[in-house]
Amino acid sequence: MEAASCAAVAGVGTVACISGPRRSAASWDPQLATMLVMVGPGATALKADGASDGDVLAGLREAAVAGVAGLPDLAVTRGRLRLIAEHPELASRSYESLAPQRERARAYLVSAGVVEDVAGYLCAAFMGATFEAWMQWAAGPDPDPVPYLDAAVGVLRVPEA
Repeated sequence: MEAASCAAVAGVGTVACISGPRRSAASWDPQLATMLVMVGPGATALKADGASDGDVLAGLREAAVAGVAGLPDLAVTRGRLRLIAEHPELASRSYESLAPQRERARAYLVSAGVVEDVAGYLCAAFMGATFEAWMQWAAGPDPDPVPYLDAAVGVLRVPEA
């Protein structure tokens, strides 16, 4: 599929969320990547002192939900996610593109008292679970992604030290 067709499917007109030498070789553009838009605001919302109630997992949930509020158009986000789902080369590069968000989430967890190596594992689980939540939401007709994000964060556990 050419970039213009991908952009049309994604609902972004001629502004492509993919790039390449001829833009027909669909490759990830981290500056325009949907995943950075989706997770970026939430990861930024992580507070050094944790969630409003002091629960580290509640802090991750609050961050994920804050990411939804930061999106200007959920229909465009859904279209972009569907595009990512149709192109494995886009999905496969999402993990590396999310390195800054993973680091912010890891730093938040460590500051909340989670042991360093456990924080890395929990962070990876959080990113993977919320990515899957976004993809499941995008595949369906539900207007609100928050229940999917709640369910994703709900499966996470912080092991006792």
